[in-house]
Amino acid sequence: MTRSGRDLLRAALERHVAKGGMLVGESVGVHGVTEGFAAGPGLLRTPLSEGAAVGVAVGLALAGKKVIVELVDPLGLVRAADVLGELASLRARTGAAWSAPVVIRAPFAPFASLTAWPAGLRVAVAATADDLVGMLAHALDGLEPVLLLEAPSAHEGVGTGAAVPPLGTAVTRREGKAATVFALAGGVDAALAVAEGEDVEVVDLRGLAPLDRAGLGAHVRRTGRAVVIGAPEGLLVALEEAFLSLEAPLISLPADASPDRIAAAIRDTVSY
Repeated sequence: MTRSGRDLLRAALERHVAKGGMLVGESVGVHGVTEGFAAGPGLLRTPLSEGAAVGVAVGLALAGKKVIVELVDPLGLVRAADVLGELASLRARTGAAWSAPVVIRAPFAPFASLTAWPAGLRVAVAATADDLVGMLAHALDGLEPVLLLEAPSAHEGVGTGAAVPPLGTAVTRREGKAATVFALAGGVDAALAVAEGEDVEVVDLRGLAPLDRAGLGAHVRRTGRAVVIGAPEGLLVALEEAFLSLEAPLISLPADASPDRIAAAIRDTVSY
């Protein structure tokens, strides 16, 4: 049975709390997906400070709790940058003696793809309903902190809750031989919509760190042409490894590029 990404996520968070996990944030229980959750030991509302929310979650995780932090403003990630840096480096700084596998949920924003995220922090981007809950499950099973950036398309789309590939694995959403379009978040749906009539493949990067560099380079070596939507610097470096396979200039577009601009880029690279 298919359900909206929002409903799938809400059910996943309810299961998380029922199993003893915790939800932490400025608005948990009263805003967004968690609105209406019953107050209890599994919900902890923090002051209006993203740094405080993440800091409290780190402390709870060090005490053995499975913690999910909910941030409602993507710019909160900027305001919590110092705490995120400490969280990301904790495991390395202590020789793996300490770890705080906190999962931080936040809305995707275009600036995210251009941000230099600290080493040790896994950054996943969910563009589909199934990825929304599947990535959350993978994040909760790991030992590293994970930032899960959620696109509106993931909440509004439908899915079944089926298993998804691990974090850091790109997925081909549309097959094609003439060119490859790499995209994130809403750029995936935009690329799929304008790719009709063109023999191009659309690859959902599904994250910013880590990047499957060898896998991404293989796509370029197969098609010889690439359009990148919302590229992090690491992706451009990865594609440089396949530079000699490019038969047309690499086209890079911002994460919020319009469908018309994406369509034009696809036509240009295919006809080059």
